[in-house]
Amino acid sequence: SGGTVSGNTGGTWTGSSGVNFNTSYAINGSGNWVSEDFTIATTITVTNNCTGTVTIGTAPAVGLNGFGTFIQGNNTYLKLGGSSGAELTATATGNTVEYTRNDGTAQAIKAINYYNLTLSGSGSKSLSATTMVAGTLTTSGTVTSTNANEMATTPIGSLVVGTGTTFTVAGFNLTVTGTTSVTGTLNHSSATGTKIYTGLVTINAAGIWTNTGNSAITFRGGITHNGTTFTSGSGVYTFNTNNQTISGSTTPISISDMTVTTITLNVNDNLAVATTLTDNGVITPGAANIISGAGTLTGTGTAQVTRTAATPDFSSQYTITNKTYTNLTVEYVGAGAQTVSNVGYGHLKINMAGQVASLAAITTVSGNLTITAGTLDISTFTANRTSGGGTLTLSNGATLTIGGTNGLPTNYTTHSIGSTSTVIYNGTTQTVTVPNSAQNYGNLTINGSGTASLGGTIGVAGDLSISSGTLDLLTYTANRTSGGGTLTLSNGAALKIAGTNGLPTNYTAHSIGATSTVTYNGSTQTVTVPNSAQNYGNLTINGSGTASLGGTIGVAGNLTITSGNLDTVSGQSYGLSIGGNWSNSSV
Repeated sequence: SGGTVSGNTGGTWTGSSGVNFNTSYAINGSGNWVSEDFTIATTITVTNNCTGTVTIGTAPAVGLNGFGTFIQGNNTYLKLGGSSGAELTATATGNTVEYTRNDGTAQAIKAINYYNLTLSGSGSKSLSATTMVAGTLTTSGTVTSTNANEMATTPIGSLVVGTGTTFTVAGFNLTVTGTTSVTGTLNHSSATGTKIYTGLVTINAAGIWTNTGNSAITFRGGITHNGTTFTSGSGVYTFNTNNQTISGSTTPISISDMTVTTITLNVNDNLAVATTLTDNGVITPGAANIISGAGTLTGTGTAQVTRTAATPDFSSQYTITNKTYTNLTVEYVGAGAQTVSNVGYGHLKINMAGQVASLAAITTVSGNLTITAGTLDISTFTANRTSGGGTLTLSNGATLTIGGTNGLPTNYTTHSIGSTSTVIYNGTTQTVTVPNSAQNYGNLTINGSGTASLGGTIGVAGDLSISSGTLDLLTYTANRTSGGGTLTLSNGAALKIAGTNGLPTNYTAHSIGATSTVTYNGSTQTVTVPNSAQNYGNLTINGSGTASLGGTIGVAGNLTITSGNLDTVSGQSYGLSIGGNWSNSSV
C-alpha cells in the first residue's frame, strides 16, 4: 500500500545487499542512504525527497534496476555507481544525478532529461542523442566523456570540466546557455555540428582547450584564459549577440580565424590571429595589449586604439601583418595623448574627450573623417580625402587644430560642424575655409604666427577669437549667426576689415586687448563702436575712402591714418579719445 522510509537526521543508512521495492515509497529525511542495489517493480515509483545523498551501486552489475521508476525530488542528490536499468526521472529543480563508476571501464548514461548531471570517477561516460541537461553538466575525477551524437535540441545550462577529466565535443550540436569552466581538457573533435557558448568560458590554471576537429565555434559571453593550452584549430571563432571580453593571465591567446559581429569585443589580453580577423563590430584592446599575428584585419566595423604608452598609435597596437582599411573605421579613444599613424584610412575617427590626437605625417582618408570628442591636431600636415565624397564631422565640444598653410581637410563633400565645436587656425599664412553643406563654424579661433584670410563669407555660431597673428576678413564677413557669444581680440593680435564692413556683428560681448590692432582698409566704412564698454587697442585707418565714426570711441593705444580719411564729425558730436599717439601720413 506504499509507505515512507525516513532516515535519522545526520545519520547514514547502509544496506549491505539489495533493496526491493514492490510498493511505492518515498525516501525522506536528512540522512545519507547507501545500498548496493535498488530493484523497483513494474509500475512502482520510489520518490527521493532526502536532503542527504542517496548512493546506489558500486559494482557494474548492480545499481538502479527493475522496471519501475525512481523520481528525484527538488534539490536532491543521487549517486549511481553501477547499472541503471530502472526508469529515472531527474528534472526536478536543483536535483543532481552523479554517475560515479571508478573502475576505469565505461558506464552507460541514461538517455533522459537531467537538471544537474555529474560524471565522475574514471573510464568513459558517453552521452546519448537524447541526453539533455537544464542546469550544470560537470566532469570530475579522471573521467572521459564523448558524445558522437547530437545532444537533442535543449541546451546545457552550464558546463564544468574538472581537473583530470576530458570532455570531447564531437560531431553534434552543443549549446551551453550558462558559463563554462575548464580545469581539465575540453576538446572539439569534429567540424560537424553547431557549437555555441553563451556564457563566459573560463580556462582555469592547468585547463586545456583544444579543437582537433577544426570546428567553428560561437561565443556570446567571452573567454578568460588562465590555462595551460589554448589550441584554436582552423575553424572560425565568432563573437556575437552580447558585448564580450577576452582576458586572462596566459598570453597571448592565439586564434586562427575570428569574426566579431555587431558587438563590442574588449581584448584585455594580447591576441594573435593567424588567418583573418573580421571586425564587423567594435574591437577594443586594453591600453597595454597588442593585436598581432600573421593574419589580416578587415571588416566593416571599428578598431579602437587605446594605446598611450611607448608609441601610442594604431600601428603599434595592431601589429597584425595585413590590414584592409577600405570599410574599416579606426577610432582613437586613448585616455592620454595619441599619435595618428600614417596609414591610408578607410574611416578615421577621433573620440578621446580631453585628449589630443596628433598627425605625425600626411594622412589620407578614403571614407569619413569624424572628430567626436577631444582634439585632432593636424599640425602642418593634411588629412584630406583621397577623392571627392564622404563627410567631415566635427561634433559639439570637439576641436580641430590646423597648422601650416592649410585650411579645412579637403575633398569631403559634406561638412557637419557642431555649434559648440572649435576650429583653431594656428599656422602661418592660411585661408579660413568656407564650410560647405550650408554649415557654420561653431567657435573659430585664430592663433597663428602669420595672417589667416577669409576664403569667403562665413558664419560663426559661437565665439570668434583672434588670440595671436592676424585675421584678415578682406571684403567678407565673419558675423555670428544670431545674437550672443564673444568677439575676442587678444593683446598683440590683429583684425583687418575691408570693403564696407565694420566689426563682425551679433557678438553680444567684445573683449579687445589694449595692445591689439584693428585696421579698417576698405572703401566707405563705419568704425564700429565696441560694446561691453570696450576701447580699441590700436586703431589704423588704411582704406581707399572715408571711414566714419559710428559713435564715440576710445583708443587705448595709437591712432594711425596711413591712407584714406577718418571722419570724426559729419554733423555729429562723437567723441574720440586716444591714449597713445596720433599720426596721419595720409595728408
